[in-house]
Amino acid sequence: MNSIIEPERKTFNGPRGEFSYLHWNKAPKGAPVLHFSHANGFNAYTYRHLLAPLADKLEIYALDDRGHGLSSAPADPAQLKNWDTYRNDQTAFFESLDKPIYLAGHSRGAVVGMQLASSRPDMVKGLLMIEPVIFPYGWMQLWKIARLSGLHHKIPIAKRAARRKALWPDTEAIFKRFSNLKVFATIPEEYIRDYIEGGSKTLPDGQIALSCKPAWEAASFASVSHNSWSRAKKVKCPSTCIYGLKSDTFLADAASRLARTINGIKMLGIEGATHFVAMEHAETVRREMLSLCGVDE
Repeated sequence: MNSIIEPERKTFNGPRGEFSYLHWNKAPKGAPVLHFSHANGFNAYTYRHLLAPLADKLEIYALDDRGHGLSSAPADPAQLKNWDTYRNDQTAFFESLDKPIYLAGHSRGAVVGMQLASSRPDMVKGLLMIEPVIFPYGWMQLWKIARLSGLHHKIPIAKRAARRKALWPDTEAIFKRFSNLKVFATIPEEYIRDYIEGGSKTLPDGQIALSCKPAWEAASFASVSHNSWSRAKKVKCPSTCIYGLKSDTFLADAASRLARTINGIKMLGIEGATHFVAMEHAETVRREMLSLCGVDE
């Protein structure tokens, strides 16, 4: 499973703007259809090395979400109130495909997939959540209060994103900076390079701009959904959750509650893995994608 089948990059002109997406369509006719939803600040191409080895068994789609990657749909940070925006965009995209689909996603993408599975069960055949941004129940109540009081924009991760450098002299400067970040220390080099390739643009003056603007990334972090537990109760499709036992995002209390909330969900905690388990343990993640879709390795 080490070969790389390159995806086609295509455009979806939806009712809410224009979106770029990747499409692997090399699997046999009638193969299960999987959509992969990326994490906040990332883009679909970031996960090329994770997804491409599955392209001979699954038909795969991966959308660049609003404000990310090469999608050009309007992305005004002041208008981003919650992650329903991403769910609504993906709903329109899946309606255009007009076929049942398996959903997989990392971090924010996992939560968006869960929202879709709960709101449109007719669309979703199965759900794989990788390190979903779902906090313990008590934290969610505090988060709701923070949102109502306007303090949600002050959380550290949002403030760091807002300060992120937007313009760079070249892609190597971006790679050097991101590969040296402690938070990205466990991500293999090829994922960081694909993150840059799929999420940057060359400006007329030769500078490189990251596609996900700092203000949009910050607003997205600050608009984490506070009602994830009520959404989780409505998920009825076959479901799996993969998480890192060293994660600083999806904590043990949340994992325990999710296991009790979604009937029959498979919970897979990976020893030593962090929030970036999708990159750290790609083989395991691929195996679970195939299993969810009912395909043998």
